[in-house]
Amino acid sequence: MIIFGTKSTPSVINTGEFNCPNCHDKRNYTLKRYKKHFHIFFIPLIPMDNLGDSLECQKCSSSYVPGSILTRDEYSPENPLGNNNSANYLGIFPSAFGTRLGAYVLDLILIYLLIVAATFLTSGLLTIFIGFIYFVCCDFIFKGSSIGKLILKIKISEIKEDNLPTATNIIIRNVVKGICGLFPPIYLVALSNEKLQTLHDKISNTIVISK
Repeated sequence: MIIFGTKSTPSVINTGEFNCPNCHDKRNYTLKRYKKHFHIFFIPLIPMDNLGDSLECQKCSSSYVPGSILTRDEYSPENPLGNNNSANYLGIFPSAFGTRLGAYVLDLILIYLLIVAATFLTSGLLTIFIGFIYFVCCDFIFKGSSIGKLILKIKISEIKEDNLPTATNIIIRNVVKGICGLFPPIYLVALSNEKLQTLHDKISNTIVISK
């Protein structure tokens, strides 16, 4: 059984309309970026190399080299979102779900160690809030990254541009994140949208991106 290795993982970085050569008509397209990730049990954790972009017709599923179909204003390898793009997350791309999962697991290990230490040093009431305190403090100290996110080179950002969210949004995000932690399957909401936003991302208007 293969436990670890590398795999190619696509992420959607843009959508729009184009004239599909196969359909001979105007269709919606999906622009995907492929990256090689180190994986454990087929869960992509650590991003490695960029493998290139692919333009895919949402109607016939045909794939094309983006630069051969779109104009320089619509796409270039240096500026894949184009000069005329109005996407909500200009210039920033969501990190892979597996990378987020790996960072969260690392954080949970650290939080568990903090809880064990706190049980010997403080009252039991404080241990309930250690996870919340940990994530909020990390977000402020490390500018959007927990220790797990730092290790895997990802961070939280405002949805429209690469900026640290406001203090209010950071606190709201971590309150909702703590509630969702009681029902872990809620995190799978991230797999239902192209920006890979969890419920706490959506409520706080944030996105997790690669550094």
